[in-house]
Amino acid sequence: MNSELQSKKVPPARNPRNWDLWRLLTCIVTGRKCKYTVLPTTGVPDRDVMFTLYNEIGMYGVKEIPDPNLLDLGVKFHTLEDFIKDSLVPHLKI
Repeated sequence: MNSELQSKKVPPARNPRNWDLWRLLTCIVTGRKCKYTVLPTTGVPDRDVMFTLYNEIGMYGVKEIPDPNLLDLGVKFHTLEDFIKDSLVPHLKI
């Protein structure tokens, strides 16, 4: 392992959070109309604060996704389309 990476925090993510892209790709993969709806509240105030911060800042802030260090190591990532086909569609049973 690269000793320089041992002390770094490296997000294991490939795709930035982009809900319009998720919705569009889900429509394409499933052949169905899709709608993304944001709930005004979860009913749990602390969770609402967390989701608000996540929506405004993102999970990784300004960190480049995918992390260049992982790409340099040759880490292969699945695509968003793969996730939708392999995980989301079976989960939703569509």
